[in-house]
Amino acid sequence: MSQTFGPPPWHMWGTSETLVLHADATVAAPPVQSKQMCRIAYGRPETWRFFIAAEIENAVVAAGGGGINVSWALTLGVGRSQKTIPNWIVMVFPLVGAPSDLRRTWTTIMTLPPLDPAVPDVPPRTADLIPASDIQLNANFTLFAASSIDVTMRLDAYFAPNVHVRPDWHKDPSGEKGPQFPGGEDGGK
Repeated sequence: MSQTFGPPPWHMWGTSETLVLHADATVAAPPVQSKQMCRIAYGRPETWRFFIAAEIENAVVAAGGGGINVSWALTLGVGRSQKTIPNWIVMVFPLVGAPSDLRRTWTTIMTLPPLDPAVPDVPPRTADLIPASDIQLNANFTLFAASSIDVTMRLDAYFAPNVHVRPDWHKDPSGEKGPQFPGGEDGGK
């Protein structure tokens, strides 16, 4: 009897999404939210690395320009605790002039807030690791325009364990007691 387990869990550790956005100066553009870009439900706490990117693929900007703010919202948790960081990473895209002003940006580090707001950190403190067993990520867009803007934007978000030590590495490699890696990755896929 064969068992079906569904897609491997790492298929939810990142994705890409393309969004078409519009802003008009005569009507306030409501914030736009992406789909869930990442959903990690790991069985134990782990330390994670990440790659976050946003790219304007096409932009039609009327006279006066405008811009887009992409604010990534991160929710992480361990056990029964969780914390949401609404402006975890913020990417700013000013749009002025012709469609040749296309832009892309990405990061593998986050800037941390100062421990004492009265004493700014110079240079700012940064981190590139996240400790969690559960992670969710989405992006919120705010568009502002002096006239009208139509933008096609691509988002990418990928997470991976910093060190991926797995208990099944210590299983019987002969396969007599079942596959060493039950996720199906032992075939070099």
